[in-house]
Amino acid sequence: MTPQRGEIYLVRAQWRECVDIRPCVVVDVEPHGAVVLVALISAAIELYVPQQHLLIAADQPDFRATGLRRDSYCSGAEMVRLPIQRLGKRLGRLEGGLAQAFDAWIG
Repeated sequence: MTPQRGEIYLVRAQWRECVDIRPCVVVDVEPHGAVVLVALISAAIELYVPQQHLLIAADQPDFRATGLRRDSYCSGAEMVRLPIQRLGKRLGRLEGGLAQAFDAWIG
């Protein structure tokens, strides 16, 4: 099954000095379907910068659909291209207002 824009998966990726398994949101799937562009997600809210990040707050009505456990944000500066087979477990997806906010944020 091909990932879709707005779906949230687990992936092993490097963010700054840390390499670990973290959630990511699919931004784009290349036409041949073998590579995806993802925005990495962090729950380190103390590092959230409104001008650079999209907040995914637990109190938003569509938060449950994300599969995330707590307030998080995705970073436009932390985008990674990777083979689809590197995507791990699908957690959920951005829906409703979160999906609209993501589309407006990502452009």
